[in-house]
Amino acid sequence: MEAARLGHVDVLTFLLTSGASANVINFEGRTALHLTVNRQLLAVDANVELGDANGQTPLMLAVKLGSVEMTKLLIENSPNSIHAIDKEGDNVLGIAIYKWQLEIFPLLLDCDIKTNLSNGAATTPLMLAATKGHVEIIKILLDNGAEVNETTWNGHTPLTFAAESRQVEAARALLDHGAHENSHGVNSAPLATAAQRGHVEMIKLLLMHNANINLQDSDGDSALHRSSVQSVSRKNASVKKRMKDGHSALHSAAEEGRVDVIRLLLQRGARMDTVNKAKWTPLMMAAKRGHRQTVNFLVRNGASLVWKNNDDQNAAGDAKLNNRTDVLGLLKSEEPEVTKFCASSNTKRQRTL
Repeated sequence: MEAARLGHVDVLTFLLTSGASANVINFEGRTALHLTVNRQLLAVDANVELGDANGQTPLMLAVKLGSVEMTKLLIENSPNSIHAIDKEGDNVLGIAIYKWQLEIFPLLLDCDIKTNLSNGAATTPLMLAATKGHVEIIKILLDNGAEVNETTWNGHTPLTFAAESRQVEAARALLDHGAHENSHGVNSAPLATAAQRGHVEMIKLLLMHNANINLQDSDGDSALHRSSVQSVSRKNASVKKRMKDGHSALHSAAEEGRVDVIRLLLQRGARMDTVNKAKWTPLMMAAKRGHRQTVNFLVRNGASLVWKNNDDQNAAGDAKLNNRTDVLGLLKSEEPEVTKFCASSNTKRQRTL
């Protein structure tokens, strides 16, 4: 084994012809073939498909190292070894993608390897390529039969993985090959995923491909609810649409501390003191999170300071419970002025109506 690791071919040949076993394993579960691939070992029937302690075969290690010749030699001697899966659920195709082994990639595809074979995390090679942004590999996989809309157990598609990873060009390639822009599962609508992460370019791309801005996932969540991005808020979305818990887009924007989005939503008709099922207002959400600027904006625009939620707390009470002393001070100091402001603001609203 040491002779194999050090590349001493003459010593290795002598040991093998003297009866040494090619399949003896070390403490890592590796054989001499894991340490070096050569024709001397293969000639004495070394087990090509034997995995080490992690289930990794010599072929997997050869692919990981990027050795084209070693990969060819192992495939020639055991074509079935391309289908092996290690204890992490990885296969040689996934390893080639992860390690960006472009020279080895075609060798594996020529062996009719399954392009939709998932790993232990239920992700396919195409999903992994989308996550990594390997556009060239994405196109090769799709041309070789990979399913562009394959889903994981929770409904994630390759497009979802691209959206999660900010891989705009990968997403573009998938969409050009027929990816469903509105496919979704558990918290996994591509547009909502991109919106939650603030990926403006990804959002624009998905909207260009007619992604539904009001599409809700299994939690009743839509892109507008999860987004603090102006490009989403300006689209033809309903600002009054709610999640299952009664949460509105205004609640989400206040919770995130996004004054710019709050302003846009209010301009488009969102109600300042809209409440969810727990009777929480947007002001309470902002106060709980300690968003001073947001609280100040809401207060100055007529948000109620006296409204109480199901826990019998108003905005000041929520700030106090969450140790938001800065916000609490603001709410207390503004209270008298706000009462007058609300009155005048309501009068203006009545005149407008």
